[in-house]
Amino acid sequence: MKTSHNHLFGDSVLQTVGALQKAGAGKKNILQFITENSDCTPTIRDVHNLVRKLKAQTTQSTTSAQRLKAWMIDFCGEHGNVGRIFVEARQSK
Repeated sequence: MKTSHNHLFGDSVLQTVGALQKAGAGKKNILQFITENSDCTPTIRDVHNLVRKLKAQTTQSTTSAQRLKAWMIDFCGEHGNVGRIFVEARQSK
């Protein structure tokens, strides 16, 4: 994937950046990881744009119901976690 200044990241770096972003790592930590593990030196703005693109790719083709279901499956997959979803039907006036 290319960033705004034609920085090219390998697939392994992109996968790790995606995992770091999902785990809540800050952009400065992601920038440090990219600098240490690739040949390019992106700016913090490049990292911001990259995180935005990765986030858009993961959420653009799913509905909120699909994302909630996937999250619940992941959450309930941990030993000891139990989850339920209650849906209230509302009639429009």
